[in-house]
Amino acid sequence: MKKQWLLLLTSMALLGACQQPADDKAADQSSAQTEEQAKQEATFSIQPLEGEAETKQVTFQEGDKVLDVLKANFDVEEDKGFVKAINGVSQDEDKQAYWMFYVNGEMAPKGADQIELKAGDKVEWKLEQMQAESESEAA
Repeated sequence: MKKQWLLLLTSMALLGACQQPADDKAADQSSAQTEEQAKQEATFSIQPLEGEAETKQVTFQEGDKVLDVLKANFDVEEDKGFVKAINGVSQDEDKQAYWMFYVNGEMAPKGADQIELKAGDKVEWKLEQMQAESESEAA
């Protein structure tokens, strides 16, 4: 009788041990699916004053800010949220050329460290030359 109980307990323990990895696999698959679903895509375009624009499809997590995604995908120099250079192309204060960015064709109303990306967004970074008021009035 003791052998039967021992055999029964051993069998139950083995069945329980065999089932645990299956549960772990399901949990891992569920976790991987959740992470994959959380990944989103957007398009970033970098346009210097001269030369061709560089366009790149990027992935990001829900809640990521424009600046974080820019820094993760390009070589960026920034100071307190203000972008100073992208991929070695610096703004030029003497020429009054500064990095500006647009989201879905509209100039951003806030800083890149404040705007949350959404799936499908098109973000354009342009090195733009500002005109002095006297120049714009003359034109």
